[in-house]
Amino acid sequence: MSSTRQRAMLYSDREHCLAVAGRTVVSFSLQPPSPGFLRAWAAAMDRLAQQSSEPISALTVIDSSARVPDDAAKADIRNTVLRHQKQMCALAYVIEGQGFTAAAMRSAISFISLLGRYPFPQKTFANIAGATAWTMQQLPTEGSMGASAVELISVLEAMRRQLARVAVAG
Repeated sequence: MSSTRQRAMLYSDREHCLAVAGRTVVSFSLQPPSPGFLRAWAAAMDRLAQQSSEPISALTVIDSSARVPDDAAKADIRNTVLRHQKQMCALAYVIEGQGFTAAAMRSAISFISLLGRYPFPQKTFANIAGATAWTMQQLPTEGSMGASAVELISVLEAMRRQLARVAVAG
């Protein structure tokens, strides 16, 4: 990548936002991934992998009230991840929220990730701060560092505000 500070909002609709921050594809979803979002996410992963000779990561925040993705969406996500598995060094999910529903969703995603048997670390978190810190620990420090944990949090909070504005605008 030409800049370690590169941040670009690549996709936004009523329920999803997608950006690249350094060597991390960052997304925020209020509902399961739509076909348009999945195409944009796969394209962002492809572009980042092509532009960087260094390891890359993905960090996805999912609202705890989101429905479970359908089988086709799960297959699309898995295919994209497998296509870049040699270059990926981390995959982090954040399921925000308290209580049984959020905890059950985190457990389900953790279990699905285990079944995926990816050759890189994956982890599910209850908050953005923990996920960004862990993601940064997984990215090797050689060469360009990509975005900092603070920058990743800033991007995710901007996504949260964007989705809230869209929801208020109706």
